[in-house]
Amino acid sequence: MTSSIDPQIFDEVDAVMHSQSETIRFKIPKTLRHAAVQMPRHDFCRLRPSQWLNDEVVNAYVALLDANTPDDILFVSSFFMSQLHSGGYRKVTRFLKGVSGQPQQGLLTGKASMLIFPISEPVDRRADDPGLHWTLGVLHCRQREAVYYDSFPVSSGFDIFRKHAREYIMGRGGTENVRQEELDAWTYHHAPTPLQNNGCDCGAFLCANMLSVSFGLPHFAQKDIPNIRKHIALQLHRGAIYIPEYNIPKPCE
Repeated sequence: MTSSIDPQIFDEVDAVMHSQSETIRFKIPKTLRHAAVQMPRHDFCRLRPSQWLNDEVVNAYVALLDANTPDDILFVSSFFMSQLHSGGYRKVTRFLKGVSGQPQQGLLTGKASMLIFPISEPVDRRADDPGLHWTLGVLHCRQREAVYYDSFPVSSGFDIFRKHAREYIMGRGGTENVRQEELDAWTYHHAPTPLQNNGCDCGAFLCANMLSVSFGLPHFAQKDIPNIRKHIALQLHRGAIYIPEYNIPKPCE
């Protein structure tokens, strides 16, 4: 992870976007939960201003974060919530590879500090539907808090998030033999988050929120979104996390 960026590095990203290659393969290490990352060049170009970010871009960024954060921070793909909605807890047990139900090794019993998952809304969308809005769900496992991040000023997604997050926590608690009183102690709330002022940048807000939650960064704003999109593209291209300059505190004078 680095925060020192030579502006000329962004020229590499522009060159990739204008290349003749139909498929881009990223230098992102495989993890237990995420395979090697590649995507069509036209999807990578969605990181240009005012473009809608699809599952391919969001899940590539999820894989990058999963490979570059501590082991106790876990990420699952954008299909997690829709699968939970359609099939219940049993349908999403495969998402947490490498997390057992043994004491001190489970999601709720010590292995994880956070489970982070992008949410494509509506959660009942078809597999070929790009969705209408991106939000973020985070389970703070040691604090027993389920937190929902939504960059749109008016949204009804929190109620659905709370319902399914609770369903998942109860199911996972059964797998890990967690006491019912501990499961009932979980709280569910909507976190304050920067708001978008258009209908196309929710995916960029989502990625920025995932980065901010993972590394404890300060808030950003709509004015930072063009820079955020450039940083996401750079990070994917380089297979490394660069802390965006808008979040670097200025030294005391």
